[in-house]
Amino acid sequence: MSPRLRFDDVQEGDELPQREFVLSKTQVREYARAGGLWTPRFTDDEGARQEGLPGMIT
Repeated sequence: MSPRLRFDDVQEGDELPQREFVLSKTQVREYARAGGLWTPRFTDDEGARQEGLPGMIT
C-alpha cells in the first residue's frame, strides 16, 4: 500500500495513483435525490436510453 499523501506533499504536475470507486445504482439514485437531480438520466436505465444515453449515468 502506498503511503498516504497530504495536500502539502503534492505539487502541480505530480502524477497521483488512480483510485476506483464502485457505486451501486441505489447509491447513484440516493446521491441524485440528495442533489435535486432526480431525472431519468441519473435514476433509470430505460429513461436514460430515451434521452440517447446507453443507460443511467453517474
